[in-house]
Amino acid sequence: MIKIMILFMYKKFINIMKAEFFQKKLILLLV
Repeated sequence: MIKIMILFMYKKFINIMKAEFFQKKLILLLV
């Protein structure tokens, strides 16, 4: 049960990191 929670949080964290990375890339492309 705890492993599933850690995996879920890990995936959520990676999704947030990817989103921020793509936002920064878009900003750099626009500038």
